[in-house]
Amino acid sequence: MLLHTSSLPRCQAAGHVKSTVSIHVPASPRLVPSCHHGSAAPVSPRRWTPPSVSCPAVLEAARPGQQERLEGAVPELCPGLTVVIAGAGISGLTLALSLLKKGVKCQVLERDLTAIRGEGKIRGPIQVQSNALAALEAIDPVVADDIMAHGCITGDRINGLCDGVSGDWYVKFDTFHPAVERGLPVTRVINRVTLQQLLAEAVIRLGGEDMILGGCHVTAYEEFVDRASGKKQVAAILEDGRRFEGDLLVGTDGIWSKIRQQMIGDAPAHYSEYTCYTGISEYVPADIDVVGYRVFLGNRQYFVSSDVGEGRMQWYAFHQEPAGGQDSLGQRKARLLQLFGHWNYNVVDLIKATPEEDVLRRDIYDRAPIFKWAQGRVALMGDSAHAMQPNLGQGGCMAMEDAFQLANDIAAMAEKAGQQGALGP
Repeated sequence: MLLHTSSLPRCQAAGHVKSTVSIHVPASPRLVPSCHHGSAAPVSPRRWTPPSVSCPAVLEAARPGQQERLEGAVPELCPGLTVVIAGAGISGLTLALSLLKKGVKCQVLERDLTAIRGEGKIRGPIQVQSNALAALEAIDPVVADDIMAHGCITGDRINGLCDGVSGDWYVKFDTFHPAVERGLPVTRVINRVTLQQLLAEAVIRLGGEDMILGGCHVTAYEEFVDRASGKKQVAAILEDGRRFEGDLLVGTDGIWSKIRQQMIGDAPAHYSEYTCYTGISEYVPADIDVVGYRVFLGNRQYFVSSDVGEGRMQWYAFHQEPAGGQDSLGQRKARLLQLFGHWNYNVVDLIKATPEEDVLRRDIYDRAPIFKWAQGRVALMGDSAHAMQPNLGQGGCMAMEDAFQLANDIAAMAEKAGQQGALGP
């Protein structure tokens, strides 16, 4: 069977090269060169800084004179309509991109821009699965291609579940063919910072320098009627008392969302009973050309390792224990080796090859499903609406699908409002 794939990336040790290729699908999953690790020095992640990031951390408001529509901009469907987005993570940036591509004006408010700047200790790469990549292609094919070009394919090698102690395989599964055979993009693993930078770059290219504002911690909202126009509006209220007003507010502020708390109530998050250590190691296993992704299983603990390209491996170590545990300074690796030191060398070598300062720890939480994601002029999406555990590999992916669908709904409303001359109640 001959399939045609568009811009399928070939990850090289010296960089990433995009190419359009026709491939034959044989029985073996070795279809496309994976993220090879040669002798060349690994490429550093893109360190792009949005123009607004170079401004002071707290910005007063968007300056109308600087709201020029740049390359690829779309005329506004409903002039005057503004969507305020609380949060510049993956969900908020994808929603902003989706809205701008449809001609809906928006403003993104973010408490801390270090993730976009690539500063500090940022959680490692993210797996962007086929459903999310398909949504990105529908939103903006150019941005989707750029993201895929920076990603690493692990599905062209062996993936599966192993015994933690012996390293023996329990099961191997195919993550490549199910996507290719359905015409979907193949799952990529991409540096989380790079993903956010690419999305932010596209948002600012379409909307202008002040589209993403830092130092803006949204802690509450207020719906009101504008006295001058008689229109119903909503204000995002910041921790420092400032207000950003618009026609709609979308909370993309994560599992601890203040928007969700006000809308739904202060229900506690659910602790999974597992804490998670994670790290990225500049380490190349001997079987890198054969194995892309492995989950090592044990009694009340498991360990995940994945090739992320550029001569690095990402790993997660999960251990069942009460929440709130802490390690003494400089003792995280020692604790990990106490827990996993008797496991097979694929696990132990990765831990040992990771610098102590690069090992992070966090307790894993999710939330019970709810069926109220919107109220009045306020909506929730991403982790604010449906936070889930990382072993599903769908947190960021479903947020991208959320953005696609919500932008379609808002655009349909905006188009109708533009035709009627006003946004209804």
